[in-house]
Amino acid sequence: MRLLFCAAALTVAFFIVGSASAQTSAYMDFDPETCDAVNPDKDDGLFYCGTRDNFDFGFELGHVRDGPFITVGDWSKSFYQETVDHAQASDGEIIAFPGLRKGKVEWRLDKNRDPFALIVRIYGSGVETYRELSSLIVLSLDSDPTKTCYLGFEATNKGARQLADTALSKEITCDAAVYKPYLGD
Repeated sequence: MRLLFCAAALTVAFFIVGSASAQTSAYMDFDPETCDAVNPDKDDGLFYCGTRDNFDFGFELGHVRDGPFITVGDWSKSFYQETVDHAQASDGEIIAFPGLRKGKVEWRLDKNRDPFALIVRIYGSGVETYRELSSLIVLSLDSDPTKTCYLGFEATNKGARQLADTALSKEITCDAAVYKPYLGD
């Protein structure tokens, strides 16, 4: 009887731990050099790079000091943009002239495999040391672009995933975000 009780307790504990880690990731290859210009005739600097479940992903070139705008949403309706002008490295040094490079973007997926966050690595030089630095920007996603928001920067993949996952669990909401969204249409 005691053995049966212990086995049942372990099964329940495993189920709770397993369900807490239902989030997974999907990766998309990203190369800013091969993304498609959305309006080539206008030369507005908006580039489309791919889609995941009705979330179009791309960027818009800003002024070199400001860095790019990460752009995500259903572009046929409206979208969310976040400027990458205030990046910070893991040691606290500010990243100057932030930009994007070839690599992968990470979509955080819920238990139904729907995207709820986007993680993108940005690069630049340190303001004080001029050394090359990188950081991960984390965006919470929603089909309503007014509910999509910037969550923060993280130095490590693990930290970025944890930040994204707190948005899914509603520990952090867009209402509490420091930066309010710019909505394009």
